[in-house]
Amino acid sequence: LGYAFLFRNYRADQGKWQTADPIGFPDGWNNLAYCNNWVTSSIDWMGTSNKEGTPENVEMIGGVTFAVKPAGVFNDSYNNPAFTNVSASIYGTVSATTTGSFELAGVMFPAGTTVTISGVSGVIEGTPSITMDAYLTKTITVSVYISYTITAKNGSDTTAATYHTTLTLSTQIRE
Repeated sequence: LGYAFLFRNYRADQGKWQTADPIGFPDGWNNLAYCNNWVTSSIDWMGTSNKEGTPENVEMIGGVTFAVKPAGVFNDSYNNPAFTNVSASIYGTVSATTTGSFELAGVMFPAGTTVTISGVSGVIEGTPSITMDAYLTKTITVSVYISYTITAKNGSDTTAATYHTTLTLSTQIRE
């Protein structure tokens, strides 16, 4: 009395797989590495998982590069997959001194100006796309509309400008 999966069988009465994983041990011998050995605090009661996107550079100004990272909660229901609680956060440098001159909102600033990124937010833009491959793996992709503010301060001169970009967040699920 077991369950047949794509490449091996699971024996529910024994609580284990009948054969070894065909890909071996890609993450090493530690069976708990996937949750940093925190099995009691890494339980996913709601059937959702956090998904973080790749940090992407959104602005290079005066030799300073700012990056943001989209994130969201993925409901891993195969029949009704969805992303919720989509957000964005600053990744890396928050404030720095420029190495070159630049223009911000029509105002020229010299090298040595302090620039900061703030007010980063993200929301879902449009409808998530869902594709399925020949192995019944669904890929869910969502566009995240990111807003952020760059502020430049040099002495008593302060200027701020709000920018927008779209980043992608995706994940896969197999039935």
